[in-house]
Amino acid sequence: MLFGSSEKKTGLLVVVLVIGLALLATSQVSNAVTTRVKVSNRNCKGPVEVSRFLFQRGGLPIAIKVLSPPRSIELDQTRTFTFELNNNPTAVTVNGQDDRERKFSVRVGMEARAEYRCGLIALTSSGGGTTEDNQQFQPDQSQARLPSRLQGISPGSSPEAVLNQLRNSGADLEVQGNRNNPKVGNVADPMLIGSLGSGFAATAYWVNGPGQLRAAVTWDRPSSPHVLLVISNSFNFCASVTPTGGGIEVSCDAPAANEPLTTIGNAPVPGNIFLVIAVKMSGPSQHYVLSLSG
Repeated sequence: MLFGSSEKKTGLLVVVLVIGLALLATSQVSNAVTTRVKVSNRNCKGPVEVSRFLFQRGGLPIAIKVLSPPRSIELDQTRTFTFELNNNPTAVTVNGQDDRERKFSVRVGMEARAEYRCGLIALTSSGGGTTEDNQQFQPDQSQARLPSRLQGISPGSSPEAVLNQLRNSGADLEVQGNRNNPKVGNVADPMLIGSLGSGFAATAYWVNGPGQLRAAVTWDRPSSPHVLLVISNSFNFCASVTPTGGGIEVSCDAPAANEPLTTIGNAPVPGNIFLVIAVKMSGPSQHYVLSLSG
C-alpha cells in the first residue's frame, strides 16, 4: 500500500511538472515579439544589400541581427525580414549598401517608415507587450524635441515649408543659393564659416549632394541653444537640437542611439538637393562653422 501510494505521488508530480512546463512554454511564446522590417528597392537599378539590424528601445540597443551573407533586393522588389525578439523595439537601424557600393544607415521608428536613397524601410511588430507599453516608448517621440517656435516643422515638411515656418515664427533668416543654383555644389568635406545675429536667427544653404548628406554645426558658446535642420528634395528630414545641459555642436551625421537623444529623423539624410539650416534660438550674435560631407 505504501509503495502504491508513492507511485501515485510520483505520477502526480510528473503530471504537474509537465503541465507547468507547458504553461511556461506557452507563456514564453505569448511574450515573444514578432518584428518585421520591410525594405524596398524602388530607385536603384542594381541590387541593394542589407547586412545588419540594430533594434532599440527607448534609445538603448536591445538586439542585433547580422545577415551573413547579406540579403539582396532587386529593383522593384520588397523583402520582409522577420525576427523574434524578447522585447518590443521602438526603432531599428538598418545597415547595408546600394548598387554603387555606397553604405547606408537608416533609422526608422515603430509603425513608421523612412526613405533612403533606394526606396523605403518600414518597421512593425506584434505581441510582447500592452498597447500602453508600446505608447510609452513611441519611436521618434524620444527626448529630442524641437523648440516651441519650430513645432510646425516636422518630417515630411518640404524645404520651402520649413523656410516659411521660420519666417512666420519671426526668425532673422538669410538664404544662400536656391534649389536650381545651390550655394554648395561639392560636399567633399567643405567647411563654411558663418555668423548669426542676436536673438532668433537662421542661415539656410542650398546644397547639392552625392546621394546622402552629413552635416554638423559647431559654435563657441555652450549655453547658446542651436538647431540644425537638413531637408532633402524628397522630403527626407533630420533635426538636431542642443542637449538640455548645453553643448557646442549639433549634428545630423549618424542615427541617435544613446541618451541623451538629440536627433530627430534620418541621419545621414538621403537625397540629392538639400536645404541645410543653422538656427540659433536666442542669445547674442556669434560665429559658427558648418561642416558638410557625403
